[in-house]
Amino acid sequence: MRKYIFYIIGILLIGACSKDEIEAFNTTRQYLFFEKSYADSITYSFFYYPDSTSLTVPVGIKLIGNTTNYDREFKLSVDTKNSTVETKHYSFPEKFLFRANRVVDTVYVKINNAADLREKSVRLVLKIEENALFLPGQYEYTRNVIRFSDIIAPPEWWNQTIIDSYLGPYTEKKFREFMKVTGVGDLTDLSSDTIWYLARSFKYYLLEKEKAGTPVIDEDGNNMNVPVIG
Repeated sequence: MRKYIFYIIGILLIGACSKDEIEAFNTTRQYLFFEKSYADSITYSFFYYPDSTSLTVPVGIKLIGNTTNYDREFKLSVDTKNSTVETKHYSFPEKFLFRANRVVDTVYVKINNAADLREKSVRLVLKIEENALFLPGQYEYTRNVIRFSDIIAPPEWWNQTIIDSYLGPYTEKKFREFMKVTGVGDLTDLSSDTIWYLARSFKYYLLEKEKAGTPVIDEDGNNMNVPVIG
């Protein structure tokens, strides 16, 4: 008797599993995640893009579920509770498309260089919205953080050697002017000869401005200068 009971239970379990599998494969809604978790924010500074009034930021999206041979709409919104942006700081479409035959796709958000970003950094938190086709996945991957400003801290490469031999003490204004003149914002992997050439070019630019009666004034109120020899 016990043998038959176990046999019947086994059939019922197999039937239940088969039903679950059919429902899993037939489901019409899939899960979307951001590639980066909520803790892994993306940071941008317009400081490095002095001629740009806006930047286009790529945001990676992952699919958990079945691909299709057609594009599908999904929606992102701003998590206003955790964001510090104003509407002037960003823009993005009302709807996005997750393209056909993909498990990873990229969408784009526009961030704007508003005047107040010279004084503060703002935070844009995006979240995945549920719709008829997609559900948001694991919570920490349904929020994506973009931080941006137009301010910057001294770069690591502006060390004592750079101060003593090439560019002098760091100021944000000097860094901006150096980037404007040379088109270079990172000296990390450059040879000493290249750094000397760039610093010398900057030096002669500053001297020419002084001769023309329009010196570049540094943050301390004095004429901007650099110690590079040559």
